[in-house]
Order: sequence, then structure tokens, then C-alpha cells
Amino acid sequence: MSEPVEYAGKAVLLREIAKLVYGLPRQATEAIPIEDVYDALPEERASAIDSALKKMDALELISLELKKPSIRTLGHGKACFEQNCVPEVILGADYIAKKYRKAIVHIIIERSDGVESGGTGFFWADYLHQLVTAGHVVNGHRIKRIEDSDGNSIAFTGEQVKVGPPDLDLAMVACEMPAGVEPLRVEWKINAVSLGAGLIVFGYPKIAFHHPSLYQSRAELHAIPRRYSSPRDSLIISGTHPGCSGGPVVDLRGFAIGVIEQENVIEHQSGANVYFSATPACYLRELISLPL
Repeated sequence: MSEPVEYAGKAVLLREIAKLVYGLPRQATEAIPIEDVYDALPEERASAIDSALKKMDALELISLELKKPSIRTLGHGKACFEQNCVPEVILGADYIAKKYRKAIVHIIIERSDGVESGGTGFFWADYLHQLVTAGHVVNGHRIKRIEDSDGNSIAFTGEQVKVGPPDLDLAMVACEMPAGVEPLRVEWKINAVSLGAGLIVFGYPKIAFHHPSLYQSRAELHAIPRRYSSPRDSLIISGTHPGCSGGPVVDLRGFAIGVIEQENVIEHQSGANVYFSATPACYLRELISLPL
């Protein structure tokens, strides 16, 4: 598992502690002596273990009892362990952004009028050699090249591009995932993240007088309304820009919960607050089932 260098030690320690607490068979009400954790991790500094335990307690992944120093399990902590996202939850947005940034690519296309444009895509854990992007990024256009977050070209044959129907703004592009990339995992439940939850959005927006580079921004989930033109829902979020189309909307567990579409043009023209919509990632099931 690829880890950001500055977080590698902390991430490994958090996983080890979570495994000791939640990975061994025990009664749900059983208290775990903290001394057992120190004994099981003799190579780790006691201060590092203390710090990790305090952070896990603060975010309710465990409950620390100080009178007889021990640990009690919590449902939230068990869920995070089972989803393998304890480091993401504890270390936060900076860790998530650095861990998964190599999975997010710049897709450069040529439109039918010969104008070059760009969008965003990302490698995902379910299909390692397929990029996910928005359908409108690639539909009817020629993909000229695909670049990683450092501007290096990624091998692309252009042979397989699967685009969703008009009312499903999703696409998959066959592309060899480079070594060292940590692909994003997809959240398959549309209601897994509550309204108001913090998110991270990624993309390659146009910035005047600058070459495109990977952009990230904090956002919030504002609503999950039903579309007029489709039986599907959308994610209404803040904090993104044109050019991020096809980029992932990532929650603070490190899961891609949506794929960025575009800003609400009607609101923009009327002078109202501009919000962006994203296609819930769970609808990738429909795209997968379509023939090439």
C-alpha cells in the first residue's frame, strides 16, 4: 500500500492498533488493557502509541478508560477498521490528498472543431486499468493524451471508451495504471455520507497564464435531489470549478462518492449562488453493465 512519506509511520501504527483492537476475536463489551497494546508493539515509542490512541479516542474510534487504563470498542471504530480507512479518518484531508493524488489524471481532448480542452479522471480500485470520468469530457471528442499529476504522459491506446447514456454523465476509459498509484475506492451506497459532511474535490481547472495542475478544494455536501430529467439523484456540492469535470468527490474516509459534472448554468446566468453537481459513484454499476 502506497503511503505519503511524511505520514507512513503514523499510518502504519494506526493500522496496527486498529488491528489489535478490532481484528482479534473478543466480546464487544470486553475491555482491552492498554498495556497489551504496548506489549504487542515493542518497536514503537510509547509516546507515539499514546498519541495515536488519544486521536482515535477524540474521533470516537475507541473509548479510552483512564481509571484502569483500557480500551473499549465502538461501532464507528469497527466500521472504519472493516473499511480499512482508520488512517484516513484520523490523519485527515492532507493525508488523503497526498495518498491518492497520483490516481487523479488530466485528460486532454480535441473537440470536433479542433480546439484542445481538458477534463479530469481517476483510477479506481474495482477496475485497476480503467479510468472513471464524466461522459461529457470524452463523448464525441478525441483523447489526445492522458497525464499524471506531475505532467507525465500515461500510456493510452484509445481503443476502449465506454460512455453512459445521455442521462448518465459517466464514462470509463481503458488505461494502464502506472506503478505506485493508490487507486480510489468507490462508495456504492448513495446515503453513506450525511448532508453537511466535509469533502475534497479534485480536478485540473483552467487558470489564466498557468499550465493546468492538480487542484484540490474542500467542499461540503449540500443536498441529494432527484433530477427532473432522470430517475437518478445528484450530489449538490460546493467548492469546485470548470475544468474539474470528471474529477472525484472524495469523502473524509478516502472514498470516491461522486464524479463531478458541471456548475448549474441556469443559476450562473441568473446571478444566483453557483453550486456544482456530481453523479453519485454508485451509478457506475449501470455503466459497468453496458456493452462496449
